[in-house]
Amino acid sequence: MATAASSDCLRSSSLSEAEVNILYRSLQLSVDYIWHRISLEVDQSQLASLQQYFPVSTQPSSLGQISLSLLNFGASHIEGILLSKDIVQRLHLTPSTVHSTFKHCAEVIFDGEINWFNIIGLFAFSGIFANHFVKNYKSEMALLKTLPYLVPDFFGDHRSILTWIIENGGWDGFLYASSNKFGVTTMLLKLAQFPWIYRGSARYI
Repeated sequence: MATAASSDCLRSSSLSEAEVNILYRSLQLSVDYIWHRISLEVDQSQLASLQQYFPVSTQPSSLGQISLSLLNFGASHIEGILLSKDIVQRLHLTPSTVHSTFKHCAEVIFDGEINWFNIIGLFAFSGIFANHFVKNYKSEMALLKTLPYLVPDFFGDHRSILTWIIENGGWDGFLYASSNKFGVTTMLLKLAQFPWIYRGSARYI
């Protein structure tokens, strides 16, 4: 669990203890995911110098099995489709637009139902964004400090998502859904339809 955070949503007094817990765990999952994504792309000698830009420890968190499910599903499926559609080029990402672009993408993703597939889609975007900046904006590495907050900040601004996660068993509920044959089948069917990337193309990209 993260022990420090600069995000306003994580300090909000209006959140319940359960909501704050979901946000802190989301932050650590973001760090786990983004760090994994970067470590696949950059030279190992560069990783040590990048650790300073992360808001919490990049050591494997106590959310091991949840992180593993997130990595396996998000990296293997959602990111692959996004990258095959040249999503980064179409978004025209720059250091000054990353936060507003992420918000637009997230709003497109959740322009409808809330489900684990859409939630994991947010992490996929954050990983793609982080990798893009590490590879193309080496002078803007301080931006990495803010990228793990993209997902929890969006959750904090949309409490209906927090409520849904809590009502569906918290992050342990995602672990169950991703390891359950029916849950995986349902997620893959949604992946095959992939509705929000096409809506995103029309509305924001």
